[in-house]
Amino acid sequence: MNSCIWCKQEVTKNSLEHIIPEALGCPDTFILNNYEICNSCNNRFGNIDHALINAFDFFAFMSGVPRKNGKSPVISNKGNFYAHYVDGKPELHINMNRNIAPTNKGIKLGKFGKSLRNVKGEFESNEDTWKVNLNFEFGDDPKLVRALYKIGLEALVFFLGKEIVETNKFDTIRDFVLSGKGDRKVIQKLTGKIKYRNEAYSPYIKEGVGYGVCVRIAFVEFFIDLTENQSLLPELEKEFKKQYGEKGWGVFPVKV
Repeated sequence: MNSCIWCKQEVTKNSLEHIIPEALGCPDTFILNNYEICNSCNNRFGNIDHALINAFDFFAFMSGVPRKNGKSPVISNKGNFYAHYVDGKPELHINMNRNIAPTNKGIKLGKFGKSLRNVKGEFESNEDTWKVNLNFEFGDDPKLVRALYKIGLEALVFFLGKEIVETNKFDTIRDFVLSGKGDRKVIQKLTGKIKYRNEAYSPYIKEGVGYGVCVRIAFVEFFIDLTENQSLLPELEKEFKKQYGEKGWGVFPVKV
């Protein structure tokens, strides 16, 4: 019987799963397409996929990554900010007023307020030139970590096969991704590279302990600890401190 890697129920109809959301530019070959995921689970992941998309949509937009099904890049979910392509070039609109304002295309921009979705624009003038700095929240959605763990487990299946995750040792990962049960963290590190790219690296395997996966989304690398009790994180933190000091990396969500 083909069983779903998430709900463990029988998969009666094959479902194509892009391991990284299409809207962020999933590599063509980085997919699951061999009865690993049922349609029900595939459809229920939309909300956590959107958390990841919302976190990286500006980087994908500026890199010209098409949206799902090849649609033109657009950002329309940040309230006071709207961006689309016109004649092959990016066009950005921002409203820093306390009232709703339309763009020159008649698209209504929300007022600038306290919403975490809002983008803050700072304008600087220097003789005949203008400089605009855009500031927006990154990683404020708690579903983002769940989305990263979803990618991590599916990447493990991609590299090593679904039999690896069919044991109960991965139930804590399933519970976290499906329902947000538990408290899990990832290590994040800026790549220092300017080219937009999404990819996953071969799994990290520690005999007798478990597996970890490193994925790159845009310009950030995430190490995802797929052990039952996050046993790999402490030693990885020590290794990162040894290599990079306190800068350029961190544990996400940020410890309070």
